[in-house]
Amino acid sequence: MNFLYLTIIRLGALLLGFALIASIDLSAQTDTSRTKYDSAAKPAITPFRVSGGVTLSGDFYTADGIESRRPTSNLMAIARINVTLFDQVSLPFEAFIGTNQSGFRQPFNQFGVSPTFFNWLTLHAGWFSTRFSDLTFGDIRMLGGGVELRPGNFRFAAIYGSTNQAVPYDVASGGGAVAGAFTSYSRPIVGIKLGYGDENLLFCNIQAIRITDETASLQTPANTDFSLLAKPQENTVISTTFGFGAFDGKLRFVAEIAASAFSADTRSASLAQLATAATFQLPEIPSLLFTPRLSSQIDAAAKATLTIAPTQDFSLALAGQYIGPGFVSLGYAQLQNDVLDGTISPSLRLFNGGLSLRGTLGVRVNNLIANRAAPLQRLIASGSVSIQPVQAFGFDVQYSNYGIRSTPRNDTLRIENVSQSLTLSPRVNFEAFGGVSGIFGSYSLNNVDDLNVITRQTNTNQTQTVMLSWTLGLPSGLSLATTGFYSDIAQSIARTNIVNIGQTAAYSFFDGALSTSLTLGYGIVGSSITQSGMTTTSSDGQITGQAGASYSIGEGGRLGTLSLNVNNNNYAFGNPARGRNFGEWTAMVQYSIGF
Repeated sequence: MNFLYLTIIRLGALLLGFALIASIDLSAQTDTSRTKYDSAAKPAITPFRVSGGVTLSGDFYTADGIESRRPTSNLMAIARINVTLFDQVSLPFEAFIGTNQSGFRQPFNQFGVSPTFFNWLTLHAGWFSTRFSDLTFGDIRMLGGGVELRPGNFRFAAIYGSTNQAVPYDVASGGGAVAGAFTSYSRPIVGIKLGYGDENLLFCNIQAIRITDETASLQTPANTDFSLLAKPQENTVISTTFGFGAFDGKLRFVAEIAASAFSADTRSASLAQLATAATFQLPEIPSLLFTPRLSSQIDAAAKATLTIAPTQDFSLALAGQYIGPGFVSLGYAQLQNDVLDGTISPSLRLFNGGLSLRGTLGVRVNNLIANRAAPLQRLIASGSVSIQPVQAFGFDVQYSNYGIRSTPRNDTLRIENVSQSLTLSPRVNFEAFGGVSGIFGSYSLNNVDDLNVITRQTNTNQTQTVMLSWTLGLPSGLSLATTGFYSDIAQSIARTNIVNIGQTAAYSFFDGALSTSLTLGYGIVGSSITQSGMTTTSSDGQITGQAGASYSIGEGGRLGTLSLNVNNNNYAFGNPARGRNFGEWTAMVQYSIGF
């Protein structure tokens, strides 16, 4: 790992040197241009500019009556710095350093640099994120390097690095199933993207990624049960993205077609070895692209969206996707396959924006190759209405319906349920008590109906929530906020009611340099559980408090901001059999400065 960090630092130094060379060349060109043009007509170029911010924080925690639910302390330093050279070269740096490290998946200690040159060239080194397309690579942060070029209508990108770190076999636990479940291999990735065209008129991109787990990266004892280890995987995905726009953006079409080759276990025999043993020939595939194995599968996927917007007040989007059951892209952490769906999404604005309507209606199915006991059909429906007749009053309504249905031959295995959600949110602003007041309310209903004749009695879930808040801002700088909250959660054998009221007061001193706030809250949690004809009830109490202060150092906070927040939580069980009363304290001190 030290070698890896040293490599990253060297890459950063190399990029910085390249930026300086490019900047010197730009400086020479700038000096020459001044002999041809009036200096007053051309803005001055800043040779060197640094911007960004640094945050230092300490988080402290203590508990009484229960075991600590988090580390007792954590020190964190976050730095985001951007160096701009001659208004042309941008070098962003970011670093996260904390006392509580958790490895690659939840990295607290990170360093990355992604300099941009001339607004069309970006280089990556260290930790960085980028996106190729919807079906290849996009939501995983990686450690490595890359380059992105966007001169004019030409696009090129290439990345190389690792999206996963090897997690060794836990010998101390005796090699149990739990220990083996958390092993993983180092996962190198290489990707390339090439495209041309104006994305608002006509364009086409081709992208490809290849990911192969390194089996040698996971060291295991000689007597290891390999069935307990994570399986090394291999994945190659190639896709093309294309689209066009017409009528000044009133019509736009975007689509992607992809093919995926995936091996669930690279330790399985390759088809080339089997072909040699059976004396028959298979088409040769370069090992740099993919190695077909007994555990391999190949499938395709496609997505398309057509958007029609004849006016600024109306639009209609038609979208569809097909993701085969064997399509896998390790470039996305959660990509659902075995999916075929289509949606229609209209949007309408009336009365100069005083009334806005949005909606989506569609259907999703799976079991695309009939390899499941029964297909699932899903109804996708959602809509929202926003009413704002005057500035002082508004009302929002949101509704969604998500239904699932399967039709197996055995009715007792039938899955059919409907999940519905409704939210009503009125709001009003007015002047009262010498200041500006605002009242906001919200009612939400979430309900799941199980229509199966066997499970409907034990699988019910309905949640109703009501929230009301009133805020008052006074010219003196004092602001008050009162909130009330009620929630009712009804399940098959249990019911929970939550009531909470809170009051917040905030005030600023020294012309706003010092901001303070105090919040107090009280809640009641009531529950009842019915089992075997017996009902057990409980009523718990909770008192919370929060105090905060923030001070801006120097005029306008030019020397940074120092803040302190203290939180207290006290919980008392109405039924001692359910647990012990406890209290928790959390304090955070933070200093941040921007420049």
